[in-house]
Amino acid sequence: MAPTATSAISAEIFFTISTKYWNTSPLHYVQNVKTPALVLHSDNDYRVPIEQGEQWFRALQRYYVTSEIVFFRRKITI
Repeated sequence: MAPTATSAISAEIFFTISTKYWNTSPLHYVQNVKTPALVLHSDNDYRVPIEQGEQWFRALQRYYVTSEIVFFRRKITI
């Protein structure tokens, strides 16, 4: 199936929006973090999925930032 003009425009919009999201993501700048970090996360937090807390922690670990992660069960973080 050959690409159409509509699919090319859709792809361009997708990548433009994706780039904007990536450039504002904390993960984009994790290599600049030098301060030790404690990530506190609840499995009942509806604003930030638990996977995002894990991604941040793993990214910190990848860049050898001293960090720990703590999960709270069924409590909402404030």
